[in-house]
Amino acid sequence: MIYVIAWTFKPENRDAIQDRFMAFRTPGGRPPEGVSLLGRWHGVGTNKGVGVAESDDPVAVAKLLEKWTDLMSFDVYPALNDQDVAEVIQSKVSYGFRPAKRQTKKPPRRR
Repeated sequence: MIYVIAWTFKPENRDAIQDRFMAFRTPGGRPPEGVSLLGRWHGVGTNKGVGVAESDDPVAVAKLLEKWTDLMSFDVYPALNDQDVAEVIQSKVSYGFRPAKRQTKKPPRRR
């Protein structure tokens, strides 16, 4: 499963986060077993960033974030690639799902 991990932090935590980030890049600071960190991107001039991780174990993902929750807030959600989304859409068609008709409001009559 792919997870999108978005974070924000308070400006006063910046220096502590930078110190921990540099330590995280060392072998002892790698993600826990069962999590592959596919990439991280940091908003230039902001207090935001996003990462993408892969894991079959949501507990392992939680352990990754636990190292940072004293300094940052996270929004984490599973994500699907285009092929998986196409499968979901196809299953909707296979079950005969038809979207509800749009109801349009008629404008009031003028007197």
